[in-house]
Amino acid sequence: MPKDKKLTAFFACLFTLSFVGSQVLLAQTADQYLSKGKAKSEAGAYAQAIQDFTKAINLNSRSDDAYHYRGEAYFRIRRYKNALDDFDKAIALDPRQSSASYHLRGLVKYNLKLYKQAVTDFDEAIKIAYSDETYFVDRAKAYLKLKRYKRALRDCNRALKISNTYAYALSVRGLVKAAQGKHQDASGDLKAAIQNAKNDPKEYIYRNHLADFYKNSRQTERAIEEYSAAIHLNPRNVHGLYNRAKLRLTLGYYEKALEDAHRTILNNRRFIKAYVLRGIAKYYSGVNQEVNMKKDLEKYLRFARKAEDYHFLASLVYSHMDKNKTMLVNAESWAAKAVKMDNNYENNLLYANILYSNDKPVKALSYTEKALTFAKNLKVNASSANTLAMRINRNLKDIKPPVIRISSPVLANNNTRGVIVVAEDKKITIAGQVVDESGVESVLINGNPARVDNLGNFDGVTVLEKAENLVQVKATDKRGNISIQKLVIKRKVKKTTPIAKKKSKENLILGTHRALLIATNQYNHWGDLLNPIFDAKAIAKDLKEIYGFEIDLLENPTKDEIVLKLRSYAKKQYANNDELFIFFAGHGQFDEVFKEGYLVTKDSKLNDESKSSYISHSNLRTYINNINCKHIFLMMDVCFGGTFDPLIASRGLKEHELTKSRAEYVNRKLRYKTRRYLTSGGKEYVPDGRPGSHSPFARRFLTALRSEGGENGILSISEILKFVQTVTPNPRSGEFGSNEPGSEFLFVVR
Repeated sequence: MPKDKKLTAFFACLFTLSFVGSQVLLAQTADQYLSKGKAKSEAGAYAQAIQDFTKAINLNSRSDDAYHYRGEAYFRIRRYKNALDDFDKAIALDPRQSSASYHLRGLVKYNLKLYKQAVTDFDEAIKIAYSDETYFVDRAKAYLKLKRYKRALRDCNRALKISNTYAYALSVRGLVKAAQGKHQDASGDLKAAIQNAKNDPKEYIYRNHLADFYKNSRQTERAIEEYSAAIHLNPRNVHGLYNRAKLRLTLGYYEKALEDAHRTILNNRRFIKAYVLRGIAKYYSGVNQEVNMKKDLEKYLRFARKAEDYHFLASLVYSHMDKNKTMLVNAESWAAKAVKMDNNYENNLLYANILYSNDKPVKALSYTEKALTFAKNLKVNASSANTLAMRINRNLKDIKPPVIRISSPVLANNNTRGVIVVAEDKKITIAGQVVDESGVESVLINGNPARVDNLGNFDGVTVLEKAENLVQVKATDKRGNISIQKLVIKRKVKKTTPIAKKKSKENLILGTHRALLIATNQYNHWGDLLNPIFDAKAIAKDLKEIYGFEIDLLENPTKDEIVLKLRSYAKKQYANNDELFIFFAGHGQFDEVFKEGYLVTKDSKLNDESKSSYISHSNLRTYINNINCKHIFLMMDVCFGGTFDPLIASRGLKEHELTKSRAEYVNRKLRYKTRRYLTSGGKEYVPDGRPGSHSPFARRFLTALRSEGGENGILSISEILKFVQTVTPNPRSGEFGSNEPGSEFLFVVR
């Protein structure tokens, strides 16, 4: 071979060896970066892991493993679009991927709300690994979103065949059953999931699911309890924090809602809905907070891209800020934008509602009709749109003033032209009903607001200052139509003869009247309440000023403080006609296992299975029954208060007893030992009310107290029941302990 050809062959061989060696070296370096990235991912350092996986891909662009693991790291930090790109590349490079690639891509698509595509990927994962129960449950969740409940249920059952105590499968099956309306079965599965997940790091997720169930069932307080338990297990639980903030905002717990929304943002700044919650909570939490609220709403709007983003903002502002006309105008523009971007039933209905609130009924009706058209075409429930259309049509046609019907006092006949003769009373209750097709806006009695319920029933007390008094009832409907009814009430003062004077000196024997009021707003572990102390102070004031009670008010007490206080009352000495009124306001709970109700105190634990930090109703009955006061009346404005006694009884006052003299009636009724109770509800949650407004139950009780016992100045339990009977949920009354038949507890005006 010629010399030059030998040299050429030598250099060609050397180049080939050099190229192969460099490729091996590059591959080794790519594998090293891949190994480093995997180690960092396992340690939770996903951002650094992504950098290593990227270097591996730059050195070896055909490494399907590098794309897979980088996609998984993106998924963990919720960068779903990046994750989807990487999984697509990994599967394109090698369609025979492990089941994990298809499963993870399915989860990414699920989080991007691409539910049908997610199902397809879960199908592929299940084909490769049929015995993996997790794949079946994740596919069930996608089917649930698609409202294909039978398929979702079938997948959960398949997972439970593989592992019959699998908490994840039980929890998702509970959600599916809830969506089917099988609430009792759903509750059983969701609770079973939690029982099977003790000491499982995912237990907080299953508590989130149970809380979601309670939230959707409108069991707000229970939902808050479960979200709180989930957050306790995982303080970075964004789902729990956000939903608890939303519920607290609905209940008016603005400071707590603000705290939860802020924690949500700290844990996930991409959770833009939390900015809206935080903004509205700021507005209600302090003075001059409107500027801070607007800053949060502006942050939200910077990220708002879709119709659903504008719908959410408009809906929340409309729900919570309906009295703020400026914000309602903004809500109108956001709702209009949602309609423009996605012209559907929900967006048209929201826009119509806001237009109607902004006094634009004609335009509101137009969008309501559009919503109804969508509902008809899609065959969806249009009850909300139909109701709104009826309201708008009534209001557009309504030019009639409201009709006032006065039921108390009974109006005189036409011959006396509305003049009523009333004997001796300085105050009188005016009650009746206002009827109007558009709805009642307000009722005024001599310029003072009357209490009005949803049916237009009203009542209010007016003072008869003169011998002849003009009383004017003014009713205004939602369209501004006004109706006025006037009546003249004559106050007749009886002439006192010597014989009458003798009769008036009745032997009215009254003992000491005491009131122990225990109210809790602030809790160490439970959600705070707004109004118990506010209610208790108002009741205490009326008891002292009108009925001469000695007041003992206990605010935010612990369990031990309540028990010691009751113990101190058990040690007191009481005269024969002494009375003790005990009032509790705060949280209550009912245990389905023990079938027992409990008072929740300031230091009660949230999930205390032994219930040792609560005061059971059975113990409370024992404590109070053993207080050596002859007449005791217990009133509880707490959730599940009706479970205080299994026997719910209600006695009315016989009509003929009203005709007896004041002294004779009091002395007769106080002959019997009294152990009576009245609670604000039965086996259910009761509302706390809005800030600065009494709870519905307390409000009606205050109305009863301020009636001052009517003509004879005596307010009995049976009369109180008449005042509170319209409250929802229905109050419950009964007897306990050593109560004697014929007993009564009387509030006597001093």
